Amino acid sequence: MVKKQFEILTPTLNTDDGLLSFNDERNENGYSFSYRTNDGQYRREEGVIDPETGILRITGHYEYTDAEGKVHSYDYVADENGYRTEPAISSATPFAGPIAKSFECLLGGAGCG
Repeated sequence: MVKKQFEILTPTLNTDDGLLSFNDERNENGYSFSYRTNDGQYRREEGVIDPETGILRITGHYEYTDAEGKVHSYDYVADENGYRTEPAISSATPFAGPIAKSFECLLGGAGCG
């Protein structure tokens, strides 16, 4: 099996006054980085290369604050099956529809069964 070599690109350190924090780590198996800005943006990402298949799997999270002050938060995955994102689930996120029902059932709520 031929392993593919990947050049892993992540943001480089910036001296921007709007950047509150930045972390960047790289090794032979992948990378991770995160940053936070003073306008409410946050992102963290990790990329890991599967040693057997050579496939790069990326997982991450990003959020931003809109003009009305509402925080939008998303988790994502990028791998051999493409890029997928969905709203992040946290204790601060109000649940609606099927997601709320699933959590209610997991917690032993009435009407599940």
